[in-house]
Amino acid sequence: MCAYSGHILELKRLIDLGIDLNLQDSQGRTALHLAVAGNRRDVVSVLLYHDVKLLKDFQGRTPFEEAPGNSIIAKMIANKYNLDTSNSNPKAMEPSSHTKYECD
Repeated sequence: MCAYSGHILELKRLIDLGIDLNLQDSQGRTALHLAVAGNRRDVVSVLLYHDVKLLKDFQGRTPFEEAPGNSIIAKMIANKYNLDTSNSNPKAMEPSSHTKYECD
């Protein structure tokens, strides 16, 4: 939830504690999915800096696919993963965990 709501200090604290930033919630969504959904460019930037994986949620969607096509966030993700922005289905990894994570 800290990724969605933009609690950047809490996110950084969790990173310092060594949390796996690729954990997925009960819907297969990662912190990157949530940051995109919350339109949190600052959080997306931190997550990309820490080399999060571009994972699909349980509906088969990546955070890139959920970002508005010409948004700064979509461009940030496309640049990080060298995605062809004309491709509507960029290569991503399948969900690997049902582990839920939350901020305090």
